[in-house]
Amino acid sequence: MPLLFLADRYPDGGSHNLIALKPMHIVLAGGTGSGKTRAAARLVAELAYTPEARAWIVSYKFEDLFAPLLDVPGACVYMGNDSLRGIEDYFNTTFKARMDGNRSRAPAWLLLDELGLLVTSMPKKEGEAVKAMLSALLAGGRSLGCWVVVGTQRNAAELYNFGSRDNFGAQILLGNPTKQSAEVMGFDRDALLPVYAPGEGHILLNGVEQIPCRVAANLGDEHIMSEVMRDVEWVVTR
Repeated sequence: MPLLFLADRYPDGGSHNLIALKPMHIVLAGGTGSGKTRAAARLVAELAYTPEARAWIVSYKFEDLFAPLLDVPGACVYMGNDSLRGIEDYFNTTFKARMDGNRSRAPAWLLLDELGLLVTSMPKKEGEAVKAMLSALLAGGRSLGCWVVVGTQRNAAELYNFGSRDNFGAQILLGNPTKQSAEVMGFDRDALLPVYAPGEGHILLNGVEQIPCRVAANLGDEHIMSEVMRDVEWVVTR
């Protein structure tokens, strides 16, 4: 089932078509106020309501946007000091279990919000453990139905091991990035459209197709979406 949390965005400000994403590893990057966490919450809310899918949400800081997901059967939420436990729970009960013979391939999503803050705020040993688990997931999760969504201000190479950063199928850059931040993710900074509102930016698919985008309209549960999207512009979809 495709993910439909993004819509295209045109130079005139219009938005007409939804961008359908097949399951893939996704990174959401952008500075403070770019709408990165709201986009992540919007995506995870959809994942949590997808039949058979499960979503693990890990945020090192307590984030009100994820609070509505605490009671959703398809979601497990870990915040603050529980962050490492959340990653370990996902890794052991899902990824490692499937590596060891569990035949389930139901979509299992792990959202790591503010990865840079998570890794740098932990003791070094724990931060390295997070990087090791994330790198294994990015390298081996695809065939097992294990997918990662990373939210970070800057998708720096030092957050990953063994070049695993190259395994993101979709890179979403929100806001107006610096030339360096855009180039780190493979975007052509000179080809980016200006961004005027939270939730707007660009998506790079498979390192090739660069599309202006914005977080899409409410497609799922009205209560969840009203919580996570109340100040993000709705779009017209065909």
